[in-house]
Amino acid sequence: MIEDNYKEKLMKDVFPFYDQGQSGEFPGVDDIKIHFHSIRRGMKRAIVIIPGRTEPTRKYAEVAYDLKDKECDIYLMDHRGQGFSGRMLVDPHKGYVKNFEDYIEDFDRFLQENVLNQGYEKIFLIAHSMGGAIGLYHHILKGRTFDKIVAVAPMLEVETGSFSHTFTINFMRALNLVGLGENYVQGAGRGSVEFPFLNNEVTHSEVRFEMARDIEKKDLSLVMGGPTNNWVIEALVAGRKISKRKKKLRDVPILLLQASDDTFVRSRRQNKLCKLKNCRKIRFEGAKHEILMESDEIRENAMKEILEFLR
Repeated sequence: MIEDNYKEKLMKDVFPFYDQGQSGEFPGVDDIKIHFHSIRRGMKRAIVIIPGRTEPTRKYAEVAYDLKDKECDIYLMDHRGQGFSGRMLVDPHKGYVKNFEDYIEDFDRFLQENVLNQGYEKIFLIAHSMGGAIGLYHHILKGRTFDKIVAVAPMLEVETGSFSHTFTINFMRALNLVGLGENYVQGAGRGSVEFPFLNNEVTHSEVRFEMARDIEKKDLSLVMGGPTNNWVIEALVAGRKISKRKKKLRDVPILLLQASDDTFVRSRRQNKLCKLKNCRKIRFEGAKHEILMESDEIRENAMKEILEFLR
């Protein structure tokens, strides 16, 4: 079991492999600094990894390490407003975006300037949660870039509890009109590296949960808090747009990994997407939202499916 000596493996193998790569940055929409990390080894194929909301790229070092034998160069990008990328608000903990399409434009600029110009024979995408929504939406808006897409718990339908999406959007828009769009959603606030594992809703793996906290402790600028009202509007509207235009995704093979115990995104639109013949859905029973950060039994099966899909 990897979790039995997890920290030792991180320090001995995982982070040294990740750190052989190089970090860079470029100006995104409105000149916001966008950070990326590339592990180039002169391969003929490439894998791009983009994380979910709040997650820095370094958190995916283990995923990159697990892909080391795929004979692919590996790229990771931090979305605006999180990770090592620039913030748009004074409070760096706030999950904020002005327009969801800004994520798409940043991602497209990253691909055009760093990946698509390298002459790769094949390019694959692995995208988690918000990253999954960004990757799929990018395909809809910009056309086919990737030869295959792995969408891990993609954020196609944010969980809003007992409130409908229509009510939530209208309510948040009303808050925007009175100047509260940049405020945290009700009940949310700044993040903390002391958040206890027992209260988390993303993984059953304590060592991987602590790995993410350790990364934040070494650089407190990475700590993220809750979303803002405007972010919620943009996320909900983007999910609707992706679902309505899902037929534009018919020309790319998609592997969708679904978590049965996901409390952040609903499964309904994921299921509808995978009615497309080119989409294969695998549901992981007992898994929480962060499938690639889950306990060994779940995570190893997920990585096995990914490696087979990208073969």
